[in-house]
Amino acid sequence: MVLDDEKENLELLQNTLRNIGRVFPASNFEEAMEILEKSNIDLILSDNRLPTRSGAELLAEAHKRWPHIVKILITAFPDAETLSFAINEAQIQKLILKPWVPRELQKIVIGELKRCELTTRSAKAAKELKRKNEELKRLNRELSLERQELKNQLEEYQRQRYFSIEIAKRFEQANRELAEMRQKLEDANRKLQELSITDPLTGLFNYRYLHRLLQVEFHRALRYELPLACMMIDIDSFKKINDAHGHIVGDQVLQATSDIIKTGIRRTDFAYRYGGDEFFVIMPHTTPEEAENVAERLRQQIEQHEFKVEQNSFRQTASIGVAGIPHPEIKSEMDILQKVDEAMYEAKRTGRNKTVVFRS
Repeated sequence: MVLDDEKENLELLQNTLRNIGRVFPASNFEEAMEILEKSNIDLILSDNRLPTRSGAELLAEAHKRWPHIVKILITAFPDAETLSFAINEAQIQKLILKPWVPRELQKIVIGELKRCELTTRSAKAAKELKRKNEELKRLNRELSLERQELKNQLEEYQRQRYFSIEIAKRFEQANRELAEMRQKLEDANRKLQELSITDPLTGLFNYRYLHRLLQVEFHRALRYELPLACMMIDIDSFKKINDAHGHIVGDQVLQATSDIIKTGIRRTDFAYRYGGDEFFVIMPHTTPEEAENVAERLRQQIEQHEFKVEQNSFRQTASIGVAGIPHPEIKSEMDILQKVDEAMYEAKRTGRNKTVVFRS
């Protein structure tokens, strides 16, 4: 749902987000509450200045009644009182300052919806894990009581110089059941850990894990004076694929591209899904020149790959940016992210389907 009291702004918000999902427009607090009552809304994007009550007040009311909804506030006047209320009472996920850029707004909304989906799945997994933990505790208590009972029986038999084979079997069965439950708990914990750092569509690491590992590898490279290169891969004109063939085919293109990247890099490299149609690769012990060779090979493999749509097929290209250290302008992990992004956009700006290395 999008809210703005100015018709032009409301229409611009609708046009910007219509390819992401169904958009419900509203121009004031009352219209918005009526939509929330009747529809299943996943995300609210609201301007702060509304005719009757502010957007921050609307998001605060929505948080009380529908806490699962993603809340984003847009404002041109981010005063301290409004920000404090929006953060503490409405518990917004994002604050966007006017004027906003449509492409960036799309990325933010897509990212928040993906994060909401991942959070929901993680919450379900955590709930299931908690249930299994409680079940394991109950079984442990029962097994502990049963073991004590068996121990008492065994001591009685030993006092009578008689050992019961049945007692031994019951001990073996109890230990086997306990081992099975422990294995199930370990499997559940491992799956939960994988879910928290993995993109569910491509199987690559996700955006959150990228920042964590990039910080580690960047500081390792600085400390030991080792080279480190990164590349950003962006599928050219990806929106046209979704428009022409649908989001299912778009997802298949993302999956196929991620497979090309996974098989085209070394086992010591790390591949991530950076955004909707963007991928990121961290390459330790690699100079920008060496990374450029890898990037060119990946770009050619993507260009030569045939993507299937029913009985037909099509080809797709990608633009790649590369940056690395040592470099006098790159002093932090945020610097290398920025320079890789600039190189990728330079590849886009100068014709697409090429690799650009940041050098100065």
